[in-house]
Amino acid sequence: TDEIRLGDNDTLGAVVTNLIEADALIILTDQTGLYDSDPRKNPDAKFIHHATAGDPELEKMAGNTSLGEQYPKIYILDIDNAFSLNDETFCCTPILLNKEIAKQYRINFIQVYIHENLHRLYLSKSLIDKLDELYENDSFYRKNEDVAQKHGEGKNEAFIVAAETYISRKLGLKTDREVYQEFDEYVEGSLVLSPIIYQYISNKKGKDSFNDFLLNLFEKKYIKAGSVEKQYNEIMRKLKNNT
Repeated sequence: TDEIRLGDNDTLGAVVTNLIEADALIILTDQTGLYDSDPRKNPDAKFIHHATAGDPELEKMAGNTSLGEQYPKIYILDIDNAFSLNDETFCCTPILLNKEIAKQYRINFIQVYIHENLHRLYLSKSLIDKLDELYENDSFYRKNEDVAQKHGEGKNEAFIVAAETYISRKLGLKTDREVYQEFDEYVEGSLVLSPIIYQYISNKKGKDSFNDFLLNLFEKKYIKAGSVEKQYNEIMRKLKNNT
């Protein structure tokens, strides 16, 4: 239809499998199976007898193909690999969405999809404990966290907003001005850790999980009690100057 277009049945199957969280996807094909490169172009392509979803080696086999400028799409099938990408290739195959509905309701479906799926990322108890310690020992963070929680947000929401903003900026879905506005206006600007985390995300090592990356920010004192207000103000000033 005009609302949803898919490249092929394999893509449709992969998307549906992800959406319904199915245990398995079985594809009937004229190909022998999965290879480490295209066997039609490479006679030395090796057959893969067993593969595990989320294996970084599978991403390398897929190569890096630019997404182009067709923005009204959903890109993410495996959010856990969101930060291991080397360029604008964000993942898999797009679902094209109805632009008129998006315009009517002023919804950016991609950003909503990214944001909600980021909530599925694993966050350890150790990381949440770090937030609790910060709440007890940093008055600026505590004051803003209270505001966020009154809106039903707070806690790990700052992590999610930082990550979603970074991904959206990387994909060209947000401008520098919109990045600043996101941090300044969302939940009354109370998610004060978001711009601090945003500043460091580009330094995240590909092998690290998002949870490990965030823990590292606390352990190396990039986020520490008594300095949140100063860091927040400095970063927001830089972001504003970039608009």
